[in-house]
Amino acid sequence: RLVIEAALVPEAVSINRAKSSLVLVEELIEEGWLDGEPIHEELIYQRARMALAEGDVERAKELADSIKGGDSAFAQAAERLFVGDAVRRFDSLWQVEAHRGSYTPEIVRVAREVVQSGGAALGSIGDTEASEIDKQTQALIVAVLMASAVLWEGDQDRSVVKEGRAFSAIALTLAPKEPRVLRSAAVLARADNDSEQSLTLWRTLATGLDAETMAWYEARFYQLDVLSNVDAGRAAQALRGHVVFYGPTMGPDPWGNRFLLLMRKLDVDISGEEEDND
Repeated sequence: RLVIEAALVPEAVSINRAKSSLVLVEELIEEGWLDGEPIHEELIYQRARMALAEGDVERAKELADSIKGGDSAFAQAAERLFVGDAVRRFDSLWQVEAHRGSYTPEIVRVAREVVQSGGAALGSIGDTEASEIDKQTQALIVAVLMASAVLWEGDQDRSVVKEGRAFSAIALTLAPKEPRVLRSAAVLARADNDSEQSLTLWRTLATGLDAETMAWYEARFYQLDVLSNVDAGRAAQALRGHVVFYGPTMGPDPWGNRFLLLMRKLDVDISGEEEDND
């Protein structure tokens, strides 16, 4: 068991070692040296993990489905098996695509997997007190929240907004200053026409980030973009101030260009500010 577990750690998968260990266990059962009944579901679960590690998702699902709904720890683990795989793939893509202003079809597809499988695994988590939620479940809530925001931004999928906001309420209670939580909650608040909360969250996020990073430019842009719908005059004034501090290019693409488009929308004239900077 320990060898199989070590061989299937996501960061250092060794399929051959895991298979060899499983074959040995099966031979011991066949020879009558080991009672296979108590570990029947565990063996199926480990086979599913191996299939998933090899990329055979269809076979892995077939195996996992055969023990789902049972009372054993491995039957319950099978329910979450594909969640963990989807979350790892989503996290990997997020590291590359975050704060760039758009998403590839691949991350949108994986985000949908996370929302569907993760949402099912979380079930009625909204009825649970925040203090009673374990670390693993907290991480899954954040992952589903992030994936919901990506689905909205990348596919305009309104079906994820309501449940996503329910997860954001829990996540904000558990981690009120976590940048990924603040960002995702802000995106979904705006999607739900809650400009007041969205503005507060973007402002909080921008304040806590290192200035002039891509994440900061994104947060600052959306803070002013949301503000423009609440108080166009204040947004225009803030944009003028942004030019004074960060120059007429406003920031790196795509955010610099989006700042310029927002200025045009608000009819902000920065010719005076540009002269002052010369």
